[in-house]
Amino acid sequence: MSRQNPTRQQFLKDVEKHQMRVIQDNGIHRHLHFGVPGTSCMHFQILTFPGYLVYTGDMGSFIFQRTEDMFCFFRTSPARKERPYINEDYWAEKLEAHDKHAGHEKYEPDIFKRRVIEYFRDHCRDESLNHADRRELWEEVKNDVLSYADENEYEARSALTRFRSHGMEFIDTFEWDFTEYTYRYIWACYAIAWAVMQYDEAKNTTEAA
Repeated sequence: MSRQNPTRQQFLKDVEKHQMRVIQDNGIHRHLHFGVPGTSCMHFQILTFPGYLVYTGDMGSFIFQRTEDMFCFFRTSPARKERPYINEDYWAEKLEAHDKHAGHEKYEPDIFKRRVIEYFRDHCRDESLNHADRRELWEEVKNDVLSYADENEYEARSALTRFRSHGMEFIDTFEWDFTEYTYRYIWACYAIAWAVMQYDEAKNTTEAA
């Protein structure tokens, strides 16, 4: 069973005792460290330089490229009630490099199974299959397609390509997406948005003083 991706509340619980340490703060050249003093558990660092932001820590490493000052790109709008706010789809488009251990996306068998079942139901309805044919077709789908779901994406897609029965075959499946974002990537997204919030708050406090 796949690990459920972190929610905003779970992330905030993970970092509730984290403190920010400023290693460098020179315009858009920044190096920030976040973690619980005396431990490296769930620690992470944020580095920015013109056009780039680097996240590295317990959840891997990710490099984003978009604007001159990447804090502007990741900054949560004050109008948003849910903070830190992340836009994982849009941010993924700006990735230049991702974690070597898990990347930012992974094949998810449950997504594959749901798509196959939806296709099977649509076929039975469109072809008005009787109960006996429907049951026979379902057994074949389970044995010849769904049984490969937990293998890997290559085996699952190969099973789709091979399958033909009762007028049913899986067409244009190369367009089907069976992936979801990894736990590490979602956690890192929250960490970046939260880090910008901590940095802004510290800046505002210093300026006010």
